[in-house]
Amino acid sequence: MTRRSCVFAVAALLLAACWDDAATLQPTADGGTDSDADSDTDVDSDADSDTDVDSDTDSDTDVDTATDGDSDIDTDIDTDTEHCDPGQEDSCPDGYVCWEVLGEWECVTDVCSPDAFSPLPCADNPYWCDEGYSPLCTCNPGAGLCVDACYGVECPDEYTCVPEDYGTCHPDDESCYVAGCPDGEVCAEGACTDDPCFDVVCGDGMYCNLAGVCVDPCLEGLECPDGYGCYEMECIPDPCAGVECPPGVECTDGECVVDPTAPCWGVDCEFFEVCADGECVDDPCWNIECPNGFKCLNGGCYDPDSVMTDP
Repeated sequence: MTRRSCVFAVAALLLAACWDDAATLQPTADGGTDSDADSDTDVDSDADSDTDVDSDTDSDTDVDTATDGDSDIDTDIDTDTEHCDPGQEDSCPDGYVCWEVLGEWECVTDVCSPDAFSPLPCADNPYWCDEGYSPLCTCNPGAGLCVDACYGVECPDEYTCVPEDYGTCHPDDESCYVAGCPDGEVCAEGACTDDPCFDVVCGDGMYCNLAGVCVDPCLEGLECPDGYGCYEMECIPDPCAGVECPPGVECTDGECVVDPTAPCWGVDCEFFEVCADGECVDDPCWNIECPNGFKCLNGGCYDPDSVMTDP
């Protein structure tokens, strides 16, 4: 065969192949080709394959449904965790406590136990309160706060809740111990007077005393000689300084002595007063603001662990 014959033969073969392809590439109604349609069919086939996967997913759903069937037990556990019976012991799992939240009794994290993973500071120190509350404060696991006796108390109009009187509502016009005083004044002896601590800013851990001076509170670990006690982080010649006795019981030589003949025995005073020599006088702690976590005693602030209650 000559070279020219070979060229014509190859051209004829290519033309025949192109003609066959053109015959298979027929136009479709949507402007595509049969080949495209076949490709779509393949895609549909893939979609069917996806459907199979969905079917598998349904199968998984069946497993979930079966799990849900088993989860009736789990749901009961979850329900017990959320809701509880306050009169039933151990109605909540370990680490939770039954508490009323928005009118419903629920199991909430027991942040009020000193043994909790992350307890609130007032779990073991009632003198630690969240901002805006007055000691003594209690732990409220439902709110997750350390609150005073007026937390959640709603008083009638023209009445004010007094935390120092165990959350009792008093008429606003009763006294300045209830209604308070304008800025720059404090209530003392039943009247508003100048506040010696107004505009006084003390350093961290310090407080302003009744003289308007910033001083340190008494801390645990300070050792004073015999016959001395701690006041404003100094040892003073008073063995009863830093000693707390029950109401009506007086401190003598650094010890609480029960004496029914003592002048303050059985004397009841108002919530803003204490008994001294048989008479009710203004509590020297009324206008003292101790650092959070510290307690006031006889006008001075103390680390609760430094106060002697049973010498």
